[in-house]
Amino acid sequence: MKVPKLVKVMQIPIFSDKVDYWAVPTLDNNVYYSGNFQVDSAYKSGSIFFNYDGKFVSFDGKNLEVVIDDKEAQDYVLYYGKPVPVYRKGNGFVVGDKKYTSFYKRYGFTILQDGKQLELFTPFVVKEFEHPNSFLVLPTHVSLLYDEDSVIVDVLGNVKRVGRPLHFIGNYDQYQVFYSRSGRVEVTDNNGVMNAETFCNSPPIVVGVIGKGLAIECDDRIKVFTPNGWLVKNFT
Repeated sequence: MKVPKLVKVMQIPIFSDKVDYWAVPTLDNNVYYSGNFQVDSAYKSGSIFFNYDGKFVSFDGKNLEVVIDDKEAQDYVLYYGKPVPVYRKGNGFVVGDKKYTSFYKRYGFTILQDGKQLELFTPFVVKEFEHPNSFLVLPTHVSLLYDEDSVIVDVLGNVKRVGRPLHFIGNYDQYQVFYSRSGRVEVTDNNGVMNAETFCNSPPIVVGVIGKGLAIECDDRIKVFTPNGWLVKNFT
């Protein structure tokens, strides 16, 4: 594993201990910060945007600037890099002139659904999809599950179709990890041959490699797949 090169380091003022913060590597080898912090398409200028107390705030490393102050806003989404308020109306949500039945936000991804389609907002783009059977929002991507296959979308909006009706969790080296709606976790090689399976009550997260074994976070444990089977380490 290579040590990352730090291109820019910023001290970010934290107003609340409820703010989530993490880094997401992408295909262009840059690292984008997401979660309650959302990176604008003007990332190269160094600006970071986040929500606080109904305000959409930018921070350039030195100064805070309130971009939008709307106390009626439930939240904000970035529409191709521009902040747009999300309002609660009755049992649904309104963004611009469009109405939605559900709103879900995690890891810098926002999902808005109506009865027929799903709109996925990343900090950079907006994508529309047919309504899936289910979806998972993971630190690096979103997985949309359909009858015959699944679709993954990363933070930059790159779309890839997976020819299996399983959620793609991630990959490391020659291993790929899939998750079913029943909780089954499959580890396959690059040829699609299954090497191992286990079960997790909630979607696992690929941690990396410990020794020569693939490590996943599974519920409150770390499970490491080795040629001799699974090694399990409890957090507590």
